[in-house]
Amino acid sequence: MIKKYYAHSTKTKDKSDWQLLEEHLRNVAEMAAEFAMPFGAEEWGRCAGILHDLGKASEEFQSRLNGANIRVDHSTFGAREAQTLRWTPLSRQNLTEFKLYILSHLSLVQPL
Repeated sequence: MIKKYYAHSTKTKDKSDWQLLEEHLRNVAEMAAEFAMPFGAEEWGRCAGILHDLGKASEEFQSRLNGANIRVDHSTFGAREAQTLRWTPLSRQNLTEFKLYILSHLSLVQPL
């Protein structure tokens, strides 16, 4: 059986209205690609959308959604993954900014 990972939860015990992580990442990726389209960075936006919450696929985060009273850093994982990407157009400065966007959860405010 394939394990289901969730991005968001509600008070519903049977999880019927919880948002699956895959659906969440896909939706955010498309939204981020649209936001990035005016400056020609659709693929960057799409990738950032996928990476921003990838850390929610951890047992710790899933436990938190199930009621565990723990604090979980779920955004750093995606930023670390971004660092492993081998994109030719990414300069060192651009990669740093890209990681900051992921860490800030795709905030519309540009990093300093």
